[in-house]
Amino acid sequence: MRRYKRNKKNDIIIDLTSLLDVIFIVLLVVMAGQFTASKNQENALADQQTEAESKIEEAENMIAVYEDMIDTMDNVNKYVVAVSIAAPYNKEELHKREIKLLAEGNELKSFPLVGSETEEAFIELKKTLESFIKSNPDSPVILSLNDDDDKILYRDEKAITEILNELSGEYGNVYIKGNLSEVMP
Repeated sequence: MRRYKRNKKNDIIIDLTSLLDVIFIVLLVVMAGQFTASKNQENALADQQTEAESKIEEAENMIAVYEDMIDTMDNVNKYVVAVSIAAPYNKEELHKREIKLLAEGNELKSFPLVGSETEEAFIELKKTLESFIKSNPDSPVILSLNDDDDKILYRDEKAITEILNELSGEYGNVYIKGNLSEVMP
């Protein structure tokens, strides 16, 4: 019998077809994944852009409202006079207090309250407020006691409230910020 010798160089056949198929399939899967990821990123970016545009529009609307409020306040300040009253005290020195009148950000006058002899200061406060009201007869005058101020003694708050209520009843152009008459009889 004759034996056939193999030819070493010619006998080896490597079939790359299936390897190329696998490589192309892997390449196709990777490309499809990249396409899907980029589509998801585009959608997320579009959503974020829409949200940003709505927030910008909301901010522009708020700016417009704020500008209208400033214009209104400027117009109101031309026609309405506001007087704020503060009566702070110091816990260490309860016998030394003072009443401050503020109008348009400026202090009009201050009245010291020393001890229990405060009647003169309250009379002077009422006279000052009356002269201020009479100097602005054509404008509404808004009187406000800093009611959110927790550094006011009850007796001072009650006396100031009575003065404000008297002035509101006496003059037709005087209004009290908040309804102090319901709080304080």
